[in-house]
Amino acid sequence: MSTSWTPSSWQGKPNPFKITYSDKLEARKIEEKITQLPPLVTELEVLKLKKLLKDVARGNAFVWQGGDCAELFAYCNEKMTSSRIALLSELGQEFSRKTGVPSILIGRMAGQYGKPRNTLTEVVDGVELPKFYGDIINDSDPRNRQPDPRRMLDAYFYSSATLNRMRAAAGANTPLFSAKKELGSSGSESLQTPFIFTGHEGLFLHYEQAVTKPWRIKSAHRQQDNETAYYNSSAHFVWIGDKTRQLDGAHAEYFRGIQNPIGIKLGPTTESKELVELLDIVDPEKETGIVTLITRLGNGSVKQMLGPLIQAVRESGHIVVWQCDPMHGNTRTTAAGIRTRSISHVISELKSTMAIHKEKGSWLGGIHLEMTPDEVVECTGGSGGWCDADLGHAYHTKCDPRLNKEQVMEVVATVAEYFVYLKNTNLRCRL
Repeated sequence: MSTSWTPSSWQGKPNPFKITYSDKLEARKIEEKITQLPPLVTELEVLKLKKLLKDVARGNAFVWQGGDCAELFAYCNEKMTSSRIALLSELGQEFSRKTGVPSILIGRMAGQYGKPRNTLTEVVDGVELPKFYGDIINDSDPRNRQPDPRRMLDAYFYSSATLNRMRAAAGANTPLFSAKKELGSSGSESLQTPFIFTGHEGLFLHYEQAVTKPWRIKSAHRQQDNETAYYNSSAHFVWIGDKTRQLDGAHAEYFRGIQNPIGIKLGPTTESKELVELLDIVDPEKETGIVTLITRLGNGSVKQMLGPLIQAVRESGHIVVWQCDPMHGNTRTTAAGIRTRSISHVISELKSTMAIHKEKGSWLGGIHLEMTPDEVVECTGGSGGWCDADLGHAYHTKCDPRLNKEQVMEVVATVAEYFVYLKNTNLRCRL
């Protein structure tokens, strides 16, 4: 791979997520317009998260990342945005209270508008249509599925509005659980209000390129004296999906050049050698905590796959943040054709993941959930006793099923209890 990099050097590389607009000239004009708009997040905010993730990689903090599978523009209103902020804050506070470990919060908010799909089209009422790729591309309404470049501009402004609300919430008098206590101006100990960082999958590279800005902080990661460094100004944290992590692909090329901390989703097809090669591409300097590896292996595969991946990364010299996404690998389809996930499988994968990290002398530094505070029933199980027959009553997701608040807090309680148990035992786990 060439060492030269620009925000557009990904173009011409293999890209499994290609969107074709009928009016290419209009699309280019909109991309140019977005390029001229102010950044949505600042370099200092990104730098703050990078420093916090170093602590996570060293085993001193824990990341809770969560939000909607496919964030909709319609979610950008006071009630829905505030309720999502509150749920993230509550779960972080609860975990830290029970474990004593600081929680860092990253919302799948203010930009999670694109969604990869296994197939490009679907048949609706006998007509083959493009699938819903997320509000940044097209509409979930079958009558409006053609990709529209104006949606990129909409995504920018909805992200901006959501970020404004998130920053305002960080100024509220809420308990500390996302950072250490600091001394106030009087010298007395005070509580620092939590700040929720933003994250989304960096899927649609035309948009990601448009929001890429020069990094003005000196001594930036991977910055040479005679080169300009860049960062993705649409989110503090962006990740490469399991479907787009090809070594020679467009996404690896784009991600290797930005200053943001980045994630990589690892599914059941991930091979240790390939993973190390990808790490060498996106993090050649092996900076502590700059990469978060998000395992989504599934309850049936985690016991066989995770240990070798941990070992390979350790031997490579990369010091990463390990995070578990127990949602995607446990998706199933009911007899009625409804996609769902069982909370028992979610918790089982989390427990196995935590135990394997414990046995390997590694640190599971975070959990990544698709969740909502809305009163939905999209996943089965939990204290509510929801089963497949209940899914038709409050199933509102436009893509993958999400945990509701009751299920989320059950996951948090179980994880915290098992976390403390593993911390206090020296016994090797028996899987």
